Amino acid sequence: MSMILSIFSTYFPSFGKPDFSLKWMTSEQGESSLAMVAEMPIDLLKLDRYFLVSAAHSKRHAEIIQFIIQLAQSLDLHILAEGVETKEQADYLLSSGCTFAQGYLYGKPMPAEEFLQKY
Repeated sequence: MSMILSIFSTYFPSFGKPDFSLKWMTSEQGESSLAMVAEMPIDLLKLDRYFLVSAAHSKRHAEIIQFIIQLAQSLDLHILAEGVETKEQADYLLSSGCTFAQGYLYGKPMPAEEFLQKY
């Protein structure tokens, strides 16, 4: 794993500096790895929309969401849930300890200029 960190540092010179932030996404496609979470100096886990949508119909997926949130909390990481579309989803995530959320509930994609004018 140290070879990965060395290569990463080469391409991202600000890696490890206080103003550098590294995120790690969970994925239904098996692209994330607990080994990478353990080794990389990340500060935020991103919860894939797939888990949030499927949690309404699957106790197993709801338990995975709880596990990811608890893992993030125990590692002192923020968690960002993507794909939040309903108030019920937002309330569920908030009550579960999710730190941040994004999705259509909060706003649809827009050009930067429009965002700056609106917010």
